[in-house]
Amino acid sequence: MPWRIGVVSKDELFLNRFLEAMRDQHSADVEAVPFLEPRQAVVAAMNFSLDLILLDAEYAKKRYLSALSELPRTCRVIWLAEDRLPEPLMMIDGHLWTRKYQNVDDYNSYISRICTGEFDSAMEPRAIRVPEGTSEEEPDRPWICLFTSAAGGVGTSTAAAAFAVHCSGPDTRILYLDLQTFGNTAAFFSGTSRYTLEDLILGLRRERYDPETLLHHTLIQNMGGPSYIAPCALTSNRFSMTGEEVVKLFDLVEELETFDGIVADVPTDASELIILPFLRATRTVLVTSGTAISNHKTELWLQTVPTLAGVSAEDAAGRIRLLYNRYPKTDGVLMQRPDLGKLGGLREIPNRKTKELIQFLSERTPFARLEEDLHV
Repeated sequence: MPWRIGVVSKDELFLNRFLEAMRDQHSADVEAVPFLEPRQAVVAAMNFSLDLILLDAEYAKKRYLSALSELPRTCRVIWLAEDRLPEPLMMIDGHLWTRKYQNVDDYNSYISRICTGEFDSAMEPRAIRVPEGTSEEEPDRPWICLFTSAAGGVGTSTAAAAFAVHCSGPDTRILYLDLQTFGNTAAFFSGTSRYTLEDLILGLRRERYDPETLLHHTLIQNMGGPSYIAPCALTSNRFSMTGEEVVKLFDLVEELETFDGIVADVPTDASELIILPFLRATRTVLVTSGTAISNHKTELWLQTVPTLAGVSAEDAAGRIRLLYNRYPKTDGVLMQRPDLGKLGGLREIPNRKTKELIQFLSERTPFARLEEDLHV
């Protein structure tokens, strides 16, 4: 059976060449699985028993190192560096590293020697710690909260916008992202920008423009409320968007801006767009109207997503919070799922203008519970 290794790098050229070479020349010895960030590799290690993780030294930052503390002791980490390790890694006892650019045969030999324990140092338990005393403190990462639903017409977009308004304040910066096929942002918020979400994604995809400039001209600062990015104008561009690109957008916002939180309205559709954002998110709010058909579709979603995301049903349930929206008082049927955190319900509110409705809902108790949960 081949050694199962995870490879974590943002260097697409290196990643593609490495995976192709391993697949073509050493598939009998090594099965290599790519990941976008360390946290995803750690989850896979806990669920699929990865033998080894090759981790690009660009992740030698506190926020990434802390995720590695959850690694099983049976899974080792090898840092990939061009000539020497970055300064933060020098402060970690017993680290292992290898040169990022080397012959694929040498890589295969090195991986085999590590996994079989031929290196004496590799036999010792590795405790990966957050280094102390670094000269520059990194800011906390913004929390990310996804809103999605398994059934249409349950008010997912309205709930997401209301929560973004709830969390926004003079000292709290929130970014609202509408990733739906037919975005409703214009009905919720007012503002203009030079570019839309599709311009930003296409610009990042083609790598022809400075990401910071693109983001600067795309963000709309909503006075007294959440900032946002105008959704895609063409449905074809929305359907071409991948989960990897959404996560890259999260990373770009985190790197270049100082938001406290990101609220993303993400569809559940055949594109599987939601899977990687689901793994990246702090919480995912699953919205249902409480009717029998909505609950049935929600149950199917809960059965399917853990398999697609590569996590256990228990892990998935721990990430999810259930919200009842447009809940009918007379014939609603609550889901009997003790493993899910429940935020409560929002009744159907008739005869309200959209922006008034968003403001009214933002003051409801379920969103206060969710905000508290995100900060625990």
